[in-house]
Amino acid sequence: MKAATQYAPHSKLYRISIVFKYAFYVSAAVLFVITVLIYPDLKYQREYKIKKEQERGTLLAHMWCDNCFFMNFDSMLFALFYCSSYTTLLLGFIAGYTPAAETIDKLRRINDEGMQNPIAL
Repeated sequence: MKAATQYAPHSKLYRISIVFKYAFYVSAAVLFVITVLIYPDLKYQREYKIKKEQERGTLLAHMWCDNCFFMNFDSMLFALFYCSSYTTLLLGFIAGYTPAAETIDKLRRINDEGMQNPIAL
């Protein structure tokens, strides 16, 4: 009877999935720090709203409330937040896809090996 598990060296895709997993963790930590740092850009926007009002004309009355905020793309920190969030999202998808692809590949190989040597009953 064959052993349930056999030793096989880890594939390249497996090693890549480990790298992407840790890259995702680091990216998520950086994103958390940047999220905390952009709070003042979102909370205190009076000057930014006045600037936009001068550029585009009068803003509607409801846009001056505290709960209404603009995405301040003039801020370097805000642009860094968006780049970091898209990077984290991409790394998360890749970190989830690579182990799934590795699992499917291993199961396909096991299935192919099992079909070559059928057992007569």
